[in-house]
Amino acid sequence: MASPSCCPSSGSLQSYRRICHSSVAASLVLCVLVGIVYRFSLSNCFASPRYPARRMQTTADRNAIKKAAEFSDTSSPVWRELEARAQAGDVKEVEVLFEQMKQKVPSGLQKVLFNTVIKACANAGDLEDAETWCNRMETAGIRPGIKIYRRMIEAAAKAGDLPTAEKWLQLQTKSDVAVDMSSYNVIIDACARKRDVQSAQKWLAKAIEVGLIPTIITYTTVIAACAKAGDLQSAQKWLAKAIEVGLVPDIVQYTAVIDSCAKSGDLQSAQKWMAKAEEAGLIPNIITYNTVIGACAKAGDLQASKQWLTRATDARLAPNIVTYTSVLDACSRTEEYRTAELLFEKLLELGMKPNIITFTTLMSACARRGNWIGAKEWFDRAIEAKLQPTILSYTAVIGACARAKPQQGELAEELFRRMISEGIAPDGFALNKLESAIGRQELGRVCDDLGLDPYQDFSKTSNNKFKDLRANRHPTDDRLNFRRR
Repeated sequence: MASPSCCPSSGSLQSYRRICHSSVAASLVLCVLVGIVYRFSLSNCFASPRYPARRMQTTADRNAIKKAAEFSDTSSPVWRELEARAQAGDVKEVEVLFEQMKQKVPSGLQKVLFNTVIKACANAGDLEDAETWCNRMETAGIRPGIKIYRRMIEAAAKAGDLPTAEKWLQLQTKSDVAVDMSSYNVIIDACARKRDVQSAQKWLAKAIEVGLIPTIITYTTVIAACAKAGDLQSAQKWLAKAIEVGLVPDIVQYTAVIDSCAKSGDLQSAQKWMAKAEEAGLIPNIITYNTVIGACAKAGDLQASKQWLTRATDARLAPNIVTYTSVLDACSRTEEYRTAELLFEKLLELGMKPNIITFTTLMSACARRGNWIGAKEWFDRAIEAKLQPTILSYTAVIGACARAKPQQGELAEELFRRMISEGIAPDGFALNKLESAIGRQELGRVCDDLGLDPYQDFSKTSNNKFKDLRANRHPTDDRLNFRRR
């Protein structure tokens, strides 16, 4: 039997249990208090200047994060808008977007931002602004890459400044930036635009010399240069060379050769190369047929142009406004004015929309006959159709005034003044037509009044630059630019 001292009484046991429960409760309360104190201390710690207090993320916070992400993602709407403006050559709008984005775009995309602005300049043919932005980019510590050099070459090429385009290619070859065939293609295309076949061939030879392999695009560009210059022999030579190196020409290359025939007025050769294309198993497209019809027009063969129009429709091709305009040109050259009128009515019946070239062709048809009334009517119809007359449109009507009997000098002068007011740079041909209509002395008076030098060559001046020149001239300059003979 156990001793009484070893067995606690029931009252002692209950007291022990109460003490334990009280201890547990006290411990829990202590833990809660410690937690509150710790959290309060931690909150105060992070509320210091070194650690700002955390707060709930607001809608403004989320918008700010989203906006920052937008400028970091080149597929975002703001970047897509910038790219679309650049593609359209809208330099001013792209420059505005650049200023809005430059502080928000991360450093890794700054080069892309500059490249897009220079791309806009290149697409607009604005060499001056392109060089300004390239300098600004280098000042920002960004070195030009292959895309920048290509854009600069393109800007110079579009501006018609072949020496500067060549300069940029030479700068690229001297730098540590690799030169690919596309840069040479741009230079060769610039030569083609200038009808400089010799330079186009020179740059193709240089590309081969440095180990680059010309593509069919390169050969096509050289052939196009030959076509623009009407150099049929060289065009045929380069097509043969492309075949020799293992390239397979398509209808584009054959069309370029046919175009060289058209430019040189060689209808027989144009038809021969059309036959060769078909013998090679190629299917001529409507552009090919248009080119042949253009050759017929240049040769003054209206009957042949009609036959090729029929062949195009027989081949289940849909003639377009270019097709009909080429046939209209054949009518103009053969002075078949009534046929031209009927053809114009037909294209309207077919639902085609005449362009300014179509109307100008009809103005020229009237001008050849000295029909100034008809020429002016077609000019007015073009304006009614909300088309912008070109230098060729104005020259055609002014020429009609010069050929008219009696001459219509007053109208010729009115049209010339209107042309200048619209910012269209006159060329030597337009000035000669005006001189024929109003005489040399009156030409001097008109040019003196407009602040023009009748002997200055504006053919290399874009209409936009011509507008700027006139907008920025001093009022007293109007009487200073004309040098009398």
